[in-house]
Formats: sequence, C-alpha cells, structure tokens
Amino acid sequence: MDSEYKQLLNDAYTKWGYHSQMLIWVEEMAELIQKLVKRGRNINPSFENEIEDELADVTLCVDQMIMLFPNYKEYRERKIARLKRLVYDT
Repeated sequence: MDSEYKQLLNDAYTKWGYHSQMLIWVEEMAELIQKLVKRGRNINPSFENEIEDELADVTLCVDQMIMLFPNYKEYRERKIARLKRLVYDT
C-alpha cells in the first residue's frame, strides 16, 4: 500500500469512526455475497461487472481492516500453512 492510499483509508476511519466503518464493511461484503450467489444460481449472468465492482469495494474495506488490525498477519500465516497442507497433502 502506498502512503497516500494508507492516509486516505486512515482519514476515512478518522472521519466516520469504527462503528460506521464496520457497518460499511459488513454491507459491502454482503453485497458481494449477494452478487456471487445470484451469479452462481444463473439469475443474471451479466453480474460479472457487478461482481468486479463489489470486489473493488470489499478490497478497500479489507485494506482498511488490515491497517486497523495489524496482528492479522500471524493468523494469515497459519492459514496459509494450513492451506498448503490441505492442497499438497503434507
């Protein structure tokens, strides 16, 4: 993450606060889930662009969460190790 982007995410957090940002994170992730489910059920195959749009929203949210919860890295490493074991049967 470049410093200008980090500052923007931090400023958004400062402006709206934890509770508001948390609700936005949940909303954005729910919108992505909804698009994925509808796409999976073939309700509207043209959802591809909408999935990409929602994915962009979610990645912004995740980037902000990464800044706010830096200890996630140790959990992520454990998850990666677990995935390797599952994928490669080690």
